[in-house]
Amino acid sequence: SRLPDAERFKNVEKFSLTCKSCQVSNEIPGAFVIASKKNKDDGNITSGYRCTNPECTQPDHWGYETHFDLLSLISNKVDVTIRRYVAKHGMRESVCEDSSCCLKSRQQSVKGDLCLARGCQGS
Repeated sequence: SRLPDAERFKNVEKFSLTCKSCQVSNEIPGAFVIASKKNKDDGNITSGYRCTNPECTQPDHWGYETHFDLLSLISNKVDVTIRRYVAKHGMRESVCEDSSCCLKSRQQSVKGDLCLARGCQGS
């Protein structure tokens, strides 16, 4: 896609965790984070597996004992989220609007609403 990531993913549900230590729910920023300019660690790269609440008493691993505990939680949450979205969106069947094609499919084109049949110009 030619759109920047910020535009492409603007309506996406953010992946968040609740810190076991401070009980605050925050978005996971990623595996690595560049510290903001407001922070004393100006421009340093830090772990994204830390609670983003500045008042948290145990920010490492989002309050869990080890990184294995945190990664198990993330793995389970990703699995549940994927299953929820597949159940919600995966059962829809799209039908090509071109009367000469009428392809039925549960797959989605990466190019938007284009028919997946070779040579078809329908949507």
